[in-house]
Amino acid sequence: MIREVYEETSMYLPDYDPFLIFNTHEQPFYVHTDPETDKNQNVSLTYLMVYDFYKEPDFFPLDIENYSDTETAKVEWLRLQDFYNSNYEWAFNHDKRIELAMRYYKKMGGIK
Repeated sequence: MIREVYEETSMYLPDYDPFLIFNTHEQPFYVHTDPETDKNQNVSLTYLMVYDFYKEPDFFPLDIENYSDTETAKVEWLRLQDFYNSNYEWAFNHDKRIELAMRYYKKMGGIK
């Protein structure tokens, strides 16, 4: 997971461990596999990591928005309310995964 996030965004997650307040890094909270409909990606594991930069906002990794490579169309931070109101086209159903993650986090007591 660390390698994949770094490869796609340039964000090296261990650098931000002091700000981590919730994670499922040892076990994905959702596993999806459907070879009939997911021709390019047969298995997806969904992990959730929540960071809190409120007390030290200077550590918030804004610089990843400048990252680009051949696999990623755009890296952008969105406020959660902006995510729900966006008209982006998400690859690999990432929008559904984010919605699922937010429901899971709320269920675990993270969002009131």
